Amino acid sequence: MKPTKAFSLLEIITVVAIISIVTVISVPSYSNIKSQLDIRGTSNNLIGDLRNAQSDATTSQLLHCIRFNQASNPTSYSLIKINDDSTETIIRTQDIETNLKVEINVINNQFVFKSDSTPIHSGNITLNSPTGITKTIVINPIGTIRQQ
Repeated sequence: MKPTKAFSLLEIITVVAIISIVTVISVPSYSNIKSQLDIRGTSNNLIGDLRNAQSDATTSQLLHCIRFNQASNPTSYSLIKINDDSTETIIRTQDIETNLKVEINVINNQFVFKSDSTPIHSGNITLNSPTGITKTIVINPIGTIRQQ
């Protein structure tokens, strides 16, 4: 009779213990990486939309704005074209990641860009993640949009 090859109970318990330790170590790293990716993606999307509003204002010679709605859950913003007769056309609305806290420091919670690409009011937007990562987007009086 040939001997059968199998794992002993001790070997199986050792493998399960090693897998458990690796899992416990990697879960906090994963949540931190996810927070970094969420805040980076949201920040990049927001900067892109601010620059689109700025560019569209210059191209169309009409005011364009990004208006934030903090009353909604999650916080959202809309890219809006302001026509000559002061009517507004919503071009697009975007939700901000639900796990991010958003602080908007600008008059009327909106950045309005004129046809010369400068904002009517400068200000900043701060995104905070639950893990303490912060990104601030600054729109200065001459229309430069940058991330800190």
